[in-house]
Amino acid sequence: MYNSTLKQSWPHFEMFIVDDGSTDDTSEIVERYSFVDDRIHLIRLPKSVGLTAAKNAAIVQVTGDYLFFLDADDWILPETLSDIATMINQ
Repeated sequence: MYNSTLKQSWPHFEMFIVDDGSTDDTSEIVERYSFVDDRIHLIRLPKSVGLTAAKNAAIVQVTGDYLFFLDADDWILPETLSDIATMINQ
């Protein structure tokens, strides 16, 4: 998911990654990405709260006009955000 999002031709986005109490190294990986790319933001939850609450934790942080959800096993083509922006702005 991270790599397909970072390869977008449309550069104007923020990526909020919610670590919903994971027990792996998710937070550390996201922190490394965020040091290199300031569009990436980590939201670390102290314990698992479930999908809906985790997404709500991200929603309140969004500063843009539009919201696009990707889950951990999702990916998007490089033109996806650009195509959506073009459709919205027509």
